[in-house]
Amino acid sequence: MRKGLVKFLVWVGAFSLLGLLVLQVYWVHNTYLLRQQAFADHVYSALNKTTGELERVDEPMMKIHSPDISNEGKEPVLLDSNFFPDISEWVEVQIVPTLEERLDTAMVKELLQGFMEKEGVKAPYSVQVVDHLGKVFWKHSMLGLTNPESDVYSVLLFPNDPLSKEYSIEVRFENTRKYLLGSMGSMLILSSLLLLSIIVLFVYSTLTIHRQRKLSEMKSDFINNMTHELKTPIATISLACEVLGDEDVKKSEQSRDRYLKMIREENIRLGMLVENVLRTSLFEQGQMRMKVQDVNVHDVIQSVLKSFDLQFKNRRAMVTEDYQSVSPIIEGDPMHITNMVYNLIDNALKYSLENPIIDVKTTDQGRYFVLTVTDQGIGISKENQKRIFDKLYRVPTGNIHNVKGYGLGLSYVLGVVSKHRGMIQVNSELKKGTQFVVQLPRKYEEVN
Repeated sequence: MRKGLVKFLVWVGAFSLLGLLVLQVYWVHNTYLLRQQAFADHVYSALNKTTGELERVDEPMMKIHSPDISNEGKEPVLLDSNFFPDISEWVEVQIVPTLEERLDTAMVKELLQGFMEKEGVKAPYSVQVVDHLGKVFWKHSMLGLTNPESDVYSVLLFPNDPLSKEYSIEVRFENTRKYLLGSMGSMLILSSLLLLSIIVLFVYSTLTIHRQRKLSEMKSDFINNMTHELKTPIATISLACEVLGDEDVKKSEQSRDRYLKMIREENIRLGMLVENVLRTSLFEQGQMRMKVQDVNVHDVIQSVLKSFDLQFKNRRAMVTEDYQSVSPIIEGDPMHITNMVYNLIDNALKYSLENPIIDVKTTDQGRYFVLTVTDQGIGISKENQKRIFDKLYRVPTGNIHNVKGYGLGLSYVLGVVSKHRGMIQVNSELKKGTQFVVQLPRKYEEVN
């Protein structure tokens, strides 16, 4: 997949996810507002039903206390206010009963509670009767709510009585928002989980696409390098075979032996390339069997360095050997240990500039044999040091184009060290060189 297309798809996915998040927040907010309005409607409905029932019960009492002022068949009597300057001093007229006589607080509490339950309002509340000045006539609280900033819902106590509009019945809820959000709890949790799942899947998919693209690039690089590495010995063998068919070469035993040696060397090189790939594949699958025996690592190192003689001469390399270990014999697989040392030396040689300087040192550290390979080559950046042991990964070499390989050497080295229950450490600085420190236990312990 092209890099530009991947970026485009990631941005489209990110904007889609952001849009989905905004829509989700908008939907939840609107749902909350609708529930808030529905809650207020239910509370006012319960209050209106309560006051309506109170008026119905209060109606007979009002008829008893209401005076008969009909005067049917009689002439109206007009009183001169000048003749009766203060009639209130000797005439007592009672038109309506007092609130104490009209209001049954137990009935108010019972009616309101019943209507609240029918309307589905389950939040705790306090109820009180107040006059138009805010003076409390009667109060009842379910949980002793005292928050002055609580949500208040108020209606007239006797809305159809023109002479009693100064009293109201109020219901207070201490935290309506908490109650409403609690009623939306399952919806909010499910919505959040779905949104979180989508975000996690998007991030995981994005990282997977990024890793797959990187892996695809490394595989392409691996195929190109592997093809180049294989073509060289194949071309050399093919050319040598053609030359051997020449009559003059057939007559010269020295020339024939030289070309036969060339074929053998290129054939060995070709076999090593294929073997490296197969060994790494077996390590990845966990099928590599270890043939454990006593191995003198000093002998292995000297043997590997001897096999590099021709390359050292061609590159004018200077190699120093410092064998400080007094106990170089360990339990391990000699073939894998040899290949491990070979890859470390080969890596130091490949990533060095002209006239490479390579130091090989051995020491003892408790129950571990320690091998240190140091070069003064191009070095490895901190960012690349984290990935040098990844399969198919090759350290970028900038303008240096003579570095061959296909990103399996250090991955194989790590596999060998792990199989022997050892440890490997890399210390490197750009343009100053790289140091690999390998610690191998002297006793091999098989771990299932």
